[in-house]
Amino acid sequence: MEVDVPEISAGIIGLHPDTGQEAVLADSSSDENTLENLEASIRRVAESVKSDLGDVAEAWHPRLAVRVWSREGLRPCLNLSADTIRLIASISACLDFAPNQRNEYEDGAHGQDEPVLGNESQSPELVVLFIGDSPETGSESVIAKVVCQHYSLESLQACISESVALAQIELGVEASLWNPQVGVRLSSDRAISPALCISAGLVQQIASCGASLDFDPYV
Repeated sequence: MEVDVPEISAGIIGLHPDTGQEAVLADSSSDENTLENLEASIRRVAESVKSDLGDVAEAWHPRLAVRVWSREGLRPCLNLSADTIRLIASISACLDFAPNQRNEYEDGAHGQDEPVLGNESQSPELVVLFIGDSPETGSESVIAKVVCQHYSLESLQACISESVALAQIELGVEASLWNPQVGVRLSSDRAISPALCISAGLVQQIASCGASLDFDPYV
C-alpha cells in the first residue's frame, strides 16, 4: 500500500544541555511544496521553539532541518523573508535545507565534492549575490558578487559570508535600508544535491543587515 508523504517537512532538532541527548523540539509538514508553504512551515517550528525555550534556545544548539520532496519540473527552491531570517537567528538555529530525492542523489548527497572532469574554465557552479534597492532611486543594484568554481557546503558558507561582509563594508549601517537579499545560484553538471547548510553564526550575520535569503539552484 502506497503511503502519502508530505512534500515539505520542517523540524528543529536540539541537544539537551544537561544530557546531550538529541530531541525534536518542533516539527511541521505540508502536503504541497510551494515557497509560501515552505516558509510557513519554517516559521511555525521556529516560533514554537522561541515560545517554549525563549532565551535558553541557544543552549540546545538547535538545527532547523527542512526537507522537500519535489515533483517533476519543480526545483527545490527556498525564499525566506528578512523577518523569517531574523526569527531563525533569534533562536540561534542553523539552517539545513535539502531535497529528499534518494534515487537521484544517493551518491552525491548534500553537495559533497566529486571528481570534476573537463575544462577548468567552465562556468562557476556557485554564485552568491548581495542585491539591494537604492533608497534614493529604487533601482536594483548588485552590491557584492562572489563566485566559486566548484560547489560544496564549505564553499557555500564561505561565499555567503564573504558577500555579506563585502556588502556591509560598502553600505555600512544603512544596509537594511536597501531591502537587501542574499541570492544563492547553483549551476552544475555534476550529480549533486542542491543542499543549503548555513551555520547559526552565518544566519545571524545575514539577519544583522536585514537581508532576505533566496536559494534557487539550477536557475
